[in-house]
Amino acid sequence: MGLAVSCFVLPSFLSELFPTEVRSTALALTYGLASALVGGTAPLLDTLLVQRTGNPLVPAWYATAVTLAASVGVLLTRETAFRPLEADRFTP
Repeated sequence: MGLAVSCFVLPSFLSELFPTEVRSTALALTYGLASALVGGTAPLLDTLLVQRTGNPLVPAWYATAVTLAASVGVLLTRETAFRPLEADRFTP
């Protein structure tokens, strides 16, 4: 399920969050920064959490918390499927 969401749903979902004029740049920046900050620090954070708590299940709880936070963000996002592209334009 996660593979299907990450490969097919995520790119279209993220691209709809930005106006058409900056969509490619905004998508690249946010996706790259999120991957680096969350994915890049996850092994270090998991190791530190296990060392500090002594509980080997703490990384699973960390992943669950991140998933719940992401789910809340997705649920709070408005649908943009039927909005015209002109509505995305910046107003000077």
